[in-house]
Amino acid sequence: MSRTMIREVGTAGPTAGTSAAGNRWRIRLIEGNRWGSSGYYPRDVLERDGATAWPIGTHMFLDHPGENETQDRPERSVRDLAGHIASTPVYETDGPAGEGADADADGTD
Repeated sequence: MSRTMIREVGTAGPTAGTSAAGNRWRIRLIEGNRWGSSGYYPRDVLERDGATAWPIGTHMFLDHPGENETQDRPERSVRDLAGHIASTPVYETDGPAGEGADADADGTD
């Protein structure tokens, strides 16, 4: 099971391409050249495969499921849905939060 951690990058506020509801944010999907919970994520792989791994529309959830929830409800709950990816991820080398794959995300109203 793949997991995506998100966190806000840059200043706290909507990006220039704000959605109709005013809840679009620039987020960091993953940092490059780092060890994660399931392996090492080299920059070249994230540059090459980021758009495929996190296509526009990918759901984002508030947190990771616990062991029981992973088994009982692997599809996740809409109660935990935070939004979705709204732009093709781009690997930034000099972004506000440093190096990593970033995208715009629309939050759930």
